[in-house]
Amino acid sequence: MKKTVSELVYGQVIFVNQMYNVLLRDDFDLIRIAASHRALLKMGVKISEKRKKAFIELVKNHQQKDGGFTALRETLMIMVILYEYGEDIEEILRWVFSLVDENGGIHPHPRDRARMPDTALTYALLARLNIDNKYEQKMIDYITATWSKELYIQGGLTYKAGRFLSAYSRFPEEERNRQKQLYQDTISFVKENQREDGGFSPNKRDGLRSMPFYSSVVYKGLKDSMAVEGQSGSMGILDRLSDYMCDSSQDGMGWPEHERDYITARIIYNMIEGGNIHGERGI
Repeated sequence: MKKTVSELVYGQVIFVNQMYNVLLRDDFDLIRIAASHRALLKMGVKISEKRKKAFIELVKNHQQKDGGFTALRETLMIMVILYEYGEDIEEILRWVFSLVDENGGIHPHPRDRARMPDTALTYALLARLNIDNKYEQKMIDYITATWSKELYIQGGLTYKAGRFLSAYSRFPEEERNRQKQLYQDTISFVKENQREDGGFSPNKRDGLRSMPFYSSVVYKGLKDSMAVEGQSGSMGILDRLSDYMCDSSQDGMGWPEHERDYITARIIYNMIEGGNIHGERGI
């Protein structure tokens, strides 16, 4: 019998835990360690106090004087974990907000330009954690204006559509009403760019194969937006996409992409966070 998405995701617990131990032992990049730790928490794995304290100590040793870490995505991963552990994240938040420019866009690194996917990712996360965001309207304006330009003029990319949909699901109701057409056109774009196997590459015209991680970003975006817009237009896409996510995985060994541990951990987070599938697992 074919496994469900939930069974598939939670079937990766032992693999992620084993990789987490290897990453710690061999002193890999903090972003890979944080991704696996976050995935374990999201899968409901009970983290012992010893493991928890060891992770927090590792984080403190890597934190920069300005409060951030290597770059935005690593910082956001760590911020979520510390927030869930009840740790103080004020210094981290100050660094994150320092990356917001006058247009409301987030720079993934102080030397990088503002990017819509990173802005949407940050906005949605802050809203989910109920963190006060004085740049909320500016960020909304940047996300919608930038995505509109990319969708209608440049052709759009599917993972950016996914990030927009996740952010859109956290917009205030009045803002969602103003952006209803953009939302509907985004769903149409996603549907048009779904590949024959049910997955997604950045754009159907790019000639690339479907990619599990990009597909998981779209999955999360569709699921997030369904929470506020209902199932209309999304269920057919999700049915095929769920099949692809199952078919593209390797039972108990994650998804076969470069840096398998990192990509698998991020996919698991997207699938559980978006799919609202819950469980508690021991290891």
